[in-house]
Amino acid sequence: VAVEVEAEKGSIIGLLGAKQAGSNPDCVRARIGTLQYGQSRSVVLCMPRPASGIHAVPDICASVTYMLGGKAVKKTPLAKKADPISAVVEVEHFRCKFVDTIERCMASAKAPVHSKLEEVLEAAMTRLHALAAEAEDNNEANKLKEDPFAKDLVEDIKGQSSEAFSTRQYYLRWGHHYMPSIQFAHRVQQCNNFKDASVQHFGGDLFRAIRDHADDIFNDLPAPAPQPRGSSDSGGSSGGGSWGGYAGARGYGSGGHFLPRPAP
Repeated sequence: VAVEVEAEKGSIIGLLGAKQAGSNPDCVRARIGTLQYGQSRSVVLCMPRPASGIHAVPDICASVTYMLGGKAVKKTPLAKKADPISAVVEVEHFRCKFVDTIERCMASAKAPVHSKLEEVLEAAMTRLHALAAEAEDNNEANKLKEDPFAKDLVEDIKGQSSEAFSTRQYYLRWGHHYMPSIQFAHRVQQCNNFKDASVQHFGGDLFRAIRDHADDIFNDLPAPAPQPRGSSDSGGSSGGGSWGGYAGARGYGSGGHFLPRPAP
């Protein structure tokens, strides 16, 4: 899927949320990849504020080109006067800034500065904390404070994302794998795990219904019965066998939550 946006001359100064093809200030073309059923996709156009005030926004003209089954190509035109900055725009801008911040942090950490990796990781954490602080600003104009998605994203930024950069050991062991994963989820607005709070907002009603149904089926599976280990097993006793610890199907639900193991 590709989105093409045209605006008044020189009105477009940037694009967030998708890869831009070309650098024409009057027209941008963004490739946003595949669409998931029930999940909207958002891109943010950066435009200068008109001198006459915040409500004097330029007209924009957009079209979406998409392909079905690799055969038919459709083009849907859209012409609309841009709305003033709304809470929705602020939230999407925040999401896109998170994606961009990860991009910058990962690029710095990949540079050949291993002797200064701790400094690079500390700078990455500073960037993430500054981004979270924007959403927690008590300014009355801040539209992110009460938004459920923004609040969950702040939780993830201050939690797992910051922890990924907190130490050299964490970053090299799992952080450099986790951060591209969470970045991808927010870039394409796709729920790719059942742990991070912010990505649970992606997917649409049908996806959530199937996810919850699958989770119920998994949690209702009977736990496998413990099996005795023979005396030849490493660490086993020489007589009668021993019962090894076993976490059955109820050990972890697909929602990522630990469930108590039933008594044998």
